[in-house]
Amino acid sequence: MLLIGLACGDDAVPTTNTPPTLIGPTAQATQSTAGGPVALTLQASDADGDMLTYAWTQSPASPEGAFDDASLASPTWTAPQVNSNQRFTLTVTVSDGRGGSAQGSVAVDVTPPVAGNNPPTVTVPTATPSTLGEHQSLALAVSASDADNDTLTYAWAQVTPVTPKGTFSAPASSNPTWTAPAVTSSGTYTLRVTVTDGKGGSAQGTVDVVVQKVNQAPTVTATVSGPAALVAGATGSFSITASDPEGDPLTYAWSQTAPASQGTWVGGRTGASAQWYSPAVGTQTSFTLSVSVTDGQNPPVVRTLTVPVSVPRYATDVQGVWNSVPCTSCHGANGSGGLNLLSGSSYSNLVNVTANVCGPTTRVVPGDPDSSALVQKMEGTTCGSRMPKGDTDYFDQNPGLVVRVRSWILAGAAND
Repeated sequence: MLLIGLACGDDAVPTTNTPPTLIGPTAQATQSTAGGPVALTLQASDADGDMLTYAWTQSPASPEGAFDDASLASPTWTAPQVNSNQRFTLTVTVSDGRGGSAQGSVAVDVTPPVAGNNPPTVTVPTATPSTLGEHQSLALAVSASDADNDTLTYAWAQVTPVTPKGTFSAPASSNPTWTAPAVTSSGTYTLRVTVTDGKGGSAQGTVDVVVQKVNQAPTVTATVSGPAALVAGATGSFSITASDPEGDPLTYAWSQTAPASQGTWVGGRTGASAQWYSPAVGTQTSFTLSVSVTDGQNPPVVRTLTVPVSVPRYATDVQGVWNSVPCTSCHGANGSGGLNLLSGSSYSNLVNVTANVCGPTTRVVPGDPDSSALVQKMEGTTCGSRMPKGDTDYFDQNPGLVVRVRSWILAGAAND
């Protein structure tokens, strides 16, 4: 007998959680006078990628020092006032939110103030500039003196808000720089400097700075999507992909920047995509098309594309005009006016052939589309009734076909 067991329901093997791993903590100085700042540093990681939280405590609990933010990985602790030398153990507990945790500690010896010591005096700190954008930097400066000529040490910290935290270039310097963090909205940040004389004397000063939310420019793909090349008169479709970090509405503007002879935009030019065809060309010509994208708050982001435009070939490009339009029904083998536009016959019926309408004129004058009766009949400017018969608006609705024929004639009306 073969027995098969099936596991189902809630019998899945639970996932094993790995607790956080710590490097540290360490203290910038393991000895401090009462009132002195002690910068703490901790590195923590989690093998499962769990979000970590931090909680710092002091032992003994009294006299109580002060963490600037006990929930940070690397806060600053201000030593309490003591009457005799005392060692404090600063402990951090790191939790992963899934029952895993790890602890680390560092000891700091605190000495009482020296009798008769005069604390330092400090000027009001300055910040230049006092208003800046996120990720930008400002210069901090403070002057301090000590009546006892004691050596002074400095410790800068961001007091409020607790997060997000900016970065000091050298928090133990009297004149560091501070780089603003990324912010979700503009706000005021208070920066504090603590000056100590190593004998228990200290003084503090604060300065307020305004961090402004900076509007981010749109993100725009590096290249414009579109055909690598076009035949004169053929319509190309072009597009760009863009987004805005803040969700601002985007404005698009398409243009032809070179050469001076302008092509034609089909439909609108203010969307993420646009259509364009060239003017008549007598030789292969490169055209530069550009699109600018803006959110209305930043300089436009501009992308360009160069499109080579070639002269139409008669057999593949121009003959196709007669085939697609109901021209051959009127101008077949026995068509009106002695004009045969059927494939294999049309070329010899057009180039340097006298037209009896509006004339006498020449149906196609190589190199001169304006003097060619064919173009006049297509455009309806002169030379009697407009072609094609029964659909005289056709070339207004398909103007690129006229450009195609004009280009072929301008290039010399070759039989290619």
